[in-house]
Parts: sequence; C-alpha cells; structure tokens
Amino acid sequence: MTKKYKTFDEVLESSLVSEEDQPYEIPENWVWVKLGSIIELAYGKSLPNTKRSGEGFPVYGSNGVVGYHEDYLIEGPVIVIGRKGSHGEVNWYEQSGWPIDTTYYVKVNKKVSYKFIYYLLLTVNLKGLNRSTAIPGLNREDAYDQNIALPPINEQKRIIEKVERLLNKIEEAEQLVEEAKKTFELRRAAILDKAFRGGLTRKWREENLGGILRGSEPRSAVIANKKSIKLNSQMSDISIPDTWEWVLSNVLFSFVTSGSRGWAKYYSDEGDLFLRVGNLNHETIDIDLTGQQKVNLPEGTEGTRTLVQEGDILVSITADVGRIAVVPKKFPKAYINQHIALARPSSGYCIEYVAWFLSSRNGGRLQFDRLQRGATKAGLGLNDIKSVWIPIPLLDEQYEIVRKIKSAFNKFEVVEKSLNKTLNVCEELKISILSKAYKGKIGTNDLSEENALELLKKVIREQVI
Repeated sequence: MTKKYKTFDEVLESSLVSEEDQPYEIPENWVWVKLGSIIELAYGKSLPNTKRSGEGFPVYGSNGVVGYHEDYLIEGPVIVIGRKGSHGEVNWYEQSGWPIDTTYYVKVNKKVSYKFIYYLLLTVNLKGLNRSTAIPGLNREDAYDQNIALPPINEQKRIIEKVERLLNKIEEAEQLVEEAKKTFELRRAAILDKAFRGGLTRKWREENLGGILRGSEPRSAVIANKKSIKLNSQMSDISIPDTWEWVLSNVLFSFVTSGSRGWAKYYSDEGDLFLRVGNLNHETIDIDLTGQQKVNLPEGTEGTRTLVQEGDILVSITADVGRIAVVPKKFPKAYINQHIALARPSSGYCIEYVAWFLSSRNGGRLQFDRLQRGATKAGLGLNDIKSVWIPIPLLDEQYEIVRKIKSAFNKFEVVEKSLNKTLNVCEELKISILSKAYKGKIGTNDLSEENALELLKKVIREQVI
C-alpha cells in the first residue's frame, strides 16, 4: 500500500492550535502552534564507556557531560533534552558533541531562531510529561503536542537579546551571592580555630580565673595519664592558654566501637534508625536526618554494642573521614553502620566542646587526616579515634566556648538563610522573565511586522516538499 502523505493544508491545520485550546492572549502577529510543527527531537546515539576515547569532544547525557570522545555526532551549538533518567532537562551546549541514547537533541528549521527555541523549551513543562511508572522518561510525541506561542523571526531575535541581557544581570547577582556563601565555610573554620587556641574566651578567663596558674585545677587523673605520653609534634607548636592541658582522647573516652557489617538484611520501611556516613557532616555536630534508613532487628539479634546513647560522639571512619555528630537528648533508638565509630565520653567533660574540636579543620580533622595517611589502608581504626590530642580548659570555660561557637554560627546561619532567599528570588525572576517574554509582554513586539503565521507556512512548505 502506498503511504499517504499529508498535503500542505493538512499539515498547516494540524500545526495550529484551535482557539478554545489557546491558554492566553498573545500579540496579534503571533500564532499558536504545536511544538512539533517547528522542532524535531532526534534520538541520541549509544556510546558505551568502553568505546569512548576519553578525550576530544564532550559526550552529552541526560543532564550534563558524561565523558569525552574523539568524534562528535552533532555540530554545536546543540540543545540536548533528557529522554530517560533526568527526563525533560534542557541544556544548551556551544561545543559539538555526542548526545547519547538517553537523550534527544533538537533540530530546528533555519527560519526559526535556535536560541529562541532553547529559552522556549525552558518554559515548557517537559518534566511533567513523564508517563512511565518504572524508569522516568519523556515521550517525544507528548512534547510535540505542547501548545506554544510563535512570534515573527525578528521578534524572536529581540526577545533573545532582552532576555539574555536581563538573565545575565541576575546571574551576576547570583555569582556575588554564591561567593559570599563560600566565605562562611572559612568563617566557621576561623571561629573554631580561634576557639581552640583560647581566643574566644580570653576576656572570660580574665574575668573568671584571675591569676590561676597552669595545673592548678584538680584534674590529677587526666594529668597523670597525659604526662605518661609525649605530646606529638603536630600539636606541640600550637599555643594554648596556661590554664589549659593537652589530653589524649583515649583518656576522654570510656568506650569506643564501630558498627558491624551485614545490616542490609534488616533494612525496613519501619523500625529503628540506622545511621550512616551521610547522616554526619563537616563543621557541624548535628545529626542530619534528611536521608533516613531504618532497620527491624529480629528478637534475639545482638545490636547493643552499636546502639547509640545520648551524648555519644559519632565519627565517620571511611571515605570522607572526620565527619562528626553528637547524639542529642531524646533521640530515637538508633544504630550505626560499619563506617562510623562511636566514642562515649567520660563524665567531667563538655561533650559538645570535644565534638566541636574533633570537627574543626585545624584540630580533629587535621589529626584524622594525618593518622589516615600514616595507615596501611584508607580510613581510620578505633585506635586512631583514641589517639587525638585535645586541648582541655576548665569545665566552665568549655561550656563558655561552646556558647560562643553556637552564637557565632547562629549569626552565620541567619545571613546564609537571607542569601539563600535571595537566590530563590533570582530563580523566580528568571522564570518570570521567560514567562513574560514568551507571552509577548516585555515590550519588544512590533505589530507592523509580518504575522508569524507566514513564518509557520514557510517552515511547513519545506517539510512537505
């Protein structure tokens, strides 16, 4: 049977959006069309890791560059859309490259602005078109069926010029905010470094200790243990106040252990918390419960050793070592996995003080890094957790240091929240600009120009020839 091709008039009719389906009013010389009438979503081509040369042109995945290859599939610039996985993600690449088979790349008639189509696609809810129940995916027929407003070609160019000018200003503002945010990591590190050299509480000591000399505080058990071990060279050059003592963590901790393997078989949607490295972070001592795993232990299963208690200090001991958290009051029943060590402080110390020192860049983390480098394999052992030197002031001063740290960090947090709010406003502005631009509401349209319907006809004529 001979395949029947649509006539020009049939294609034109199927490309136009009926009046009742037009969502809002547009300028008189614009026209409502189906997205599929002006673009083609071409399938990317498979290029397994084993066949990539590793250098040359970028290999484009669903949401970014995933490798490099000596050859390219499509010349740049190219618009790549996620087909599977990160479906609906729209990316613009200037460089020629190789979109793989989890993507579409966009083809457009030369009578339509390619950059205009890129910004247009950012306004189309492609991510919401997923109809797969297993692997998220974008069906191109669903994309083709989207209603879009098409302006004349000269208006497309003016829209691009104004949109990019406005977006560039917003991105400059975002860059300034991001640079400001990066300073807070350094500020936190500086506060902790100052705290554990006595800088935060210099005035407190003057007001509360007067002429107390080093060693006058009755800590005979601590000092006796300390004096039996020589302070290592990495910490000996750090100056601390006369009323402080260097103490080995082995003295501070009454119990140190780590989680065991084989807990995966107990994973459950309900039950007790199972803490992993992802629940710990740097430069904070709070447990992060954003990602939770739960376990359901059968009766008679031994888990007591790795069951956390209030005040336990948790330390990541593999991969990203030195993440710290303290188990707070009224924390739900929880266990640790094999990548976390549990250190239980003895009485007579401020637990948060010890934890903050362990989390500090020039304190615990520095020593953990050196202990790890000196080991025969990556990671920390339980003996390493017991081998950290900690500067110990009087107990009241420990609590004062913690108060000062919290006060400073709380102020940082307020500013950071304000900066994040600014970033959110920037994102909202971008969306607003694009929305108004593609509705013809940014003051660039010229009604004297040829109607976009004529542009559509030119595109269709080339399709049906």
